[in-house]
Amino acid sequence: MSGRSDGAKIIAVSIYFPTRATDKHCVYCGVELKKSPRRDSPTIEHFNNDGPFDKLFNIDMCCWGCNSSKGVKNLLEWLDSPYFKRKGISQRTVAEVVREYLRTAATLAISKNSELGV
Repeated sequence: MSGRSDGAKIIAVSIYFPTRATDKHCVYCGVELKKSPRRDSPTIEHFNNDGPFDKLFNIDMCCWGCNSSKGVKNLLEWLDSPYFKRKGISQRTVAEVVREYLRTAATLAISKNSELGV
């Protein structure tokens, strides 16, 4: 078995199952996660597609429709996309975990810019 498969198993066991056990709704659109229709099926979402991939603050569950729409887009840019507007979603309506991630990311960006003298 390759290292990639082992890594996928580690993520699935250590992150996916504990997260899925408590999360029943998409963190973006709020739809109930279920097997059918496909657009409502649960997927693992990485708020930051650059990682870290093994930290709980960067992952949660969202529906296939939202995950497919986001793809590899930056979260803030995607939150301003036509998909979000069409579905009536905003930064105020997403789950608290997403709002917390955005607050933390903004704080880190401000701190990093201060260190760079920007």
